[in-house]
Amino acid sequence: MAEAKRGTPFLEKAAVAAFGIVCLVVFICIRFPYGNFRGYLEQAIGEKIGRPVVLGPIHPHFPLGIRVSGVSVEGTERVKDLILRPHVLSPLTGKVGMDVKALLPAGSLTCSFDKPMGSLRTSMKARVQMENFDSSLIHVLFSTKMEPRGAITGSIDLAGPSPSLEALGGSASIVWKDGFIPLSESQLPFDGLTFATMVMDSRIERGMVTLDKMELKGDMSGVVRGSVWMMDPAGRSRLNLTGELTLAQALSSAMAAAPRGALKFSLRGTLDRPRFRILGSP
Repeated sequence: MAEAKRGTPFLEKAAVAAFGIVCLVVFICIRFPYGNFRGYLEQAIGEKIGRPVVLGPIHPHFPLGIRVSGVSVEGTERVKDLILRPHVLSPLTGKVGMDVKALLPAGSLTCSFDKPMGSLRTSMKARVQMENFDSSLIHVLFSTKMEPRGAITGSIDLAGPSPSLEALGGSASIVWKDGFIPLSESQLPFDGLTFATMVMDSRIERGMVTLDKMELKGDMSGVVRGSVWMMDPAGRSRLNLTGELTLAQALSSAMAAAPRGALKFSLRGTLDRPRFRILGSP
């Protein structure tokens, strides 16, 4: 009998907690002011990417989340569905967190983060996952004029004492297929780098992305080394890259002086205005 009495308080607490969660779900589904939240969310996203944003209808998403049916940027729909799920248990550890998933016309982008509340000196963590992400959206999301093409799959892991670029470290690993990177100033008889596949592994420290591996395969194949100093807005990020590039016969013959073997090159300038220079052949 004594054991039963000792167990009662725990059962009562569990029942109260379950009842509280049920009430919270009902409140979110029925009473949550989605109209007011839409305006706040439009403003927050618009300020972040520097472009006007309009959200579609907002609905509850079971169990504790919301779904936005359509996100338009500058009058063009960029996201079919946007799903936000708060990390309900994060406040118990002194953090606030959320999962954000964007279902795009082509592919998806998922972000999960936890950051400390108030003045707590704990590290924030974030993870971004891409699945056949349409790289042409880079210029929309990161306020840059560069408009690449191709599908990106991979992940980015970040951690640091604050969300500022100068405080974050981590790693990134991606595979970019059927890609094109435009070059504003190039000594080549074409306007950018075209490749069937790019594989990249990199380290991130205090806003500096250092390439451990970057290989291109296709009509243009080769390796790239160096670093990118990330800045805000992203278009101002500084490039300090070198590498070797081998061109397919059709591309090589288009040059006034056909190179023998691989071309050594440098890529400097900013993300918005990359400067491609041929350094010579080995």
